[in-house]
Amino acid sequence: MHFALLSDPDRQLLDELAARKEHFSVSVDIVGEGMVPRSVFLLKEGMAMRYRNVPDDGRQIVTFLIPGDLCDMHMFLLKAMDHSVETITPARIASISRERIMGLFGSKPRISAALWWSSLQEEAMLRERIVSLGRCDARKCIG
Repeated sequence: MHFALLSDPDRQLLDELAARKEHFSVSVDIVGEGMVPRSVFLLKEGMAMRYRNVPDDGRQIVTFLIPGDLCDMHMFLLKAMDHSVETITPARIASISRERIMGLFGSKPRISAALWWSSLQEEAMLRERIVSLGRCDARKCIG
């Protein structure tokens, strides 16, 4: 979290939250479209991608995830996922329960601010991508 000044106890708490790691091999969905999210996932090692299934039996990659990225901090608020997250390389993921994340929002304002800032940065990148695609000549983008 380079976006907010965190105290040593805050950093220690984040390290503790991310201590439980799961290992995933290549091309494995960490979470799939339609699934009920159980946790927030922090990518500790490896690479992953967010994607949406599209009607022609294909998929559209939405974003790539690198170590330190959260796989949708707010996904625990959803009843079902509207996209999937799949590993591109072998990966290690820290799973953080929704209860722990919700507890941070009420008790740790600096961590909460850092998490929201991270989420806002991701949304800004997605807006840039939308603008870029909107400005693309359809004949060049499709062909």
